[in-house]
Amino acid sequence: MLLLTGNIPLGTDTGCPAIPWDGVTCDLETGRVTDINLSDRQLCSPSPCPIPQYLFAKLSALTSFKVANDNVQAVMSGNGALAMGRSQRLLRLDLGGNPGITGPLNPGWSSMMPNMIDLNLM
Repeated sequence: MLLLTGNIPLGTDTGCPAIPWDGVTCDLETGRVTDINLSDRQLCSPSPCPIPQYLFAKLSALTSFKVANDNVQAVMSGNGALAMGRSQRLLRLDLGGNPGITGPLNPGWSSMMPNMIDLNLM
């Protein structure tokens, strides 16, 4: 839950944490966060917690973000979709199994995330 609520700064483009975090992968050359896979860890139990909109802007090298079955919340239209769309390198997004995923998928998603190859919202 700490990652998603912003209580621990999950790096920025200046580098990864000095101590590796389970489920967080960094590019060895740049030190930037490229992959977050925290699926099935019940990050937000028992109450749902939102994915902060600033997360994708701060992690511009992110290519994969997976938090399936973690009781997270995300709005897939409006500002929520625009925030996720800022991560042009995002190839995989897995929010499946989270009852807090709401809103119709923004029709502009395909142009905002042209490199997306794997999208799971169910």
